[in-house]
This record gives sequence, C-alpha cells and structure tokens, in this order.
Amino acid sequence: MHLASRRRRRGHRDFPEHRRRRWWDGWQPGIWIVLGLSLVLGYSLLAWLWPGWIAPLLLRTVPARPAPLLAEGLGEGLVLREEEVLRAPLAGRFRPEVEDGEWVLGQQAVATVGETVVVAPRSGIVRFSWDGQETLWAASELERAPHRPQVAQMGGSVGALLVRRESGAWVRGGDPIGRLVQPAGATLFAWLSATAAGWLPPPGSSVTVVAYPPGEADSPQSVAMATAEARVQGWSPPAVDGGEVVVQLRLSSLPESLLDTRLIDVKLVTTVTGSGRVVPLSSLWVRHGRLGLFLRPAQGGMRPLWTPVKLLAVWSERAQVAATRAEAGNTAWTERMAAVQVSPGSTGAAGAAWQRRMHLLKRLGQLVALSGGAGQSDTNRPAPPIPDGPFATWLGLEDGLAAVEGVPAGARVVTNPGWAVRWQL
Repeated sequence: MHLASRRRRRGHRDFPEHRRRRWWDGWQPGIWIVLGLSLVLGYSLLAWLWPGWIAPLLLRTVPARPAPLLAEGLGEGLVLREEEVLRAPLAGRFRPEVEDGEWVLGQQAVATVGETVVVAPRSGIVRFSWDGQETLWAASELERAPHRPQVAQMGGSVGALLVRRESGAWVRGGDPIGRLVQPAGATLFAWLSATAAGWLPPPGSSVTVVAYPPGEADSPQSVAMATAEARVQGWSPPAVDGGEVVVQLRLSSLPESLLDTRLIDVKLVTTVTGSGRVVPLSSLWVRHGRLGLFLRPAQGGMRPLWTPVKLLAVWSERAQVAATRAEAGNTAWTERMAAVQVSPGSTGAAGAAWQRRMHLLKRLGQLVALSGGAGQSDTNRPAPPIPDGPFATWLGLEDGLAAVEGVPAGARVVTNPGWAVRWQL
C-alpha cells in the first residue's frame, strides 16, 4: 500500500500542468537570435584583432646573438709532452737542488746522487716524477689506433701510478730521478665520435682544446682543467667499423695542469665563422624564392617584419655537420678536404657524416649560385630555385644554428615563421 502511494505521487508530479514554469519559457526564438548575433559579432571582432594583436602574441622569439658560430665535440685525449727522463749516473742518495716545477737553464745543477751532480741537458721545467710512458708512444702508431690505447690507462690519469722521487731516497745507477719538460708545446691525440667527420676542420686550422679529468667531460658539474689553443696537424676517419676519428693536434703552450697528466677528456671547439649574427636554423624561411626571417619590431607595432638575409654558415649539433658559404664557393677547399680520404662510398657513422657534409656543401653551393656568387653547378646549368618553405627542410636538417648577415643588433627573430606565413602576418 505504501509503495503504490509513492508511485501515485511520483506520477502526479510528472503531469505537465504541475511542471514549474521558468522565466525563459516562450522566449526560445529570441534566445537563438541573440546567440547568432553574438557569434557574428564575436567572429568579426576576432578577425579584426587576430592579425594585429592576438596572432603575434603566439609567435616565439629569441634574441639574435653576435658571432662566432662554434662547433664542438667531446672525446678522449692522450698528451705527448716534449720531455726527457733524468737518470741517476750511479747508485747513491738522491738530493734535489731545485724545487719541483722550477724553471732551469741548460747545464744547471738540478740534483745530486751521492757526491755526483746531475745537470739539466737543456732549459726546461724540472719535475721529480714520471709515469713510465715518456717514450712509449709513437705518433705513427697512434694515428692508426681506432680507440685510445688501453695501455695508456695504466698510468695516465691525474696522479694514477705517477711515481715521485722523494729527497733522501736511495737510487741505483740508471734509475729515473725526474724529467725535464719543455713548456713551449705538446702533441695531443684526441679520439672523437665517428660523426665528427661531418664538422672537423682541415689540417692547419686553429681550434680550442678544453681539458677535463678523465670521465668528467660530459658531467654537468665538471670543471675544466685547462684551456689551450691548438692547430690541427691532421685527422683520420676510422679504419674499422666502430672506430673513432683520430685527431692530431699541436698545442701552442703546455698548461701547468697538464705537466703531470697523460690521459684527459677533451672538448674540441672550432669556429665555423666569426661573422654575422647567430640565429636558430628554424627561423630561416624561403619566401618568394628569397631567404629571410621574421623579426619582432622593436617599436611601432606587434606584427613581425620580414627581412631578407645572407647566409654565412650552418652548424647542426644533432646531425654533427657544419659548412660555410665560403667553403661551398671555393673548389680548392673541397680538394683540400679530399686529402682526408673519406671515401664517398664509406659505410658506418663516419661515411654517413661525410655524406651529410657533402650534401650540405652542395646545397650551400646552390644558394651561392642563385645569389650570383662564385659557386657553380657541376654541369654549368642554372641552379634550380629553392622552394618556398622552411630552409632547414631544404637543407635536410632538423635543427641547428645559422650565421647570417642582415639582422640588426638587439633584434629578436621569430622561431616559428610558419605561423606568421600561415596567417599572413
């Protein structure tokens, strides 16, 4: 009985005459008219504000920084110093006559063994320590090594197996008591990833060497041991699959922190170009056959300004490839690089990196030819035009940096120019 009563009450409320009236009953046509007018007015207002105010707010910009454009790579290094081991002429007690690390002249007394004086054969820095590898390595052998020799790890790192001769120690005739180091320079062999074939400069070029303790070059908290200028004496691609590129460098001076160090981690930094301003490669766009980019106006509006530019150089860290406009228009440079003997048919990472480098040079040569430069195609036919769109896609690169001329100081460049082109900003 109780359940039936509840059902009757619920059904009673469902009758239309018992439904509560609302304030908009009877006004449905008017509401639709108001909504339609609001949509039309809102769309018109958005269309009026979009190109000048809203769309520019969605553009991403970064400042164009001054040159240089730098390429760099990490690797392992082996230091070959110009040093000579000093040995005891006979058995006796060792007594140093100069401080460790002191500069001495030729024929100056540096120590005594018993009653016999040991003199320096020439000028240099005296170190009463050695690691036994002073005369172990030959440059001709290291040039062909696919990796840094494992034997070097027996005594190369900072302080590892470095023998020091203490004052008062008994030595036998012929035992080493120290060494004489020439600080004027040293040879550094560096083993880099095989992809370094895409950006390493030719022999004779200058690079900057940043030295780190072994195993710390890629650490965010790593602190450099030394920084030195060096000249590339030559580099060779891997002789076997899985090998590394071997770079032979001549240091202009020997930092003090490398007087006792054999093994280091290195970062080679080379200047791709020292001219122009550096911008993201994603900011470059080809528009009506011309290369340019969009700049955020310093004043007087929010709409980006299209500015044609002249490309000077390209560097892509992800693709490990670098090339310059000057290289693309200079056949002598290409012949100079051919001396490196990276075969066009080479396989592996080095061959792929070399092919990317040659492809980039070809593209830049086409750009030089279109702009009326010295670069010409192999067939002396007119170079095909560059299609409109992102310049990085035409180069075959995903990202990178470019050095360009035509960007004023302090300018901010748009890194998503496709947005500006789409909405005709």
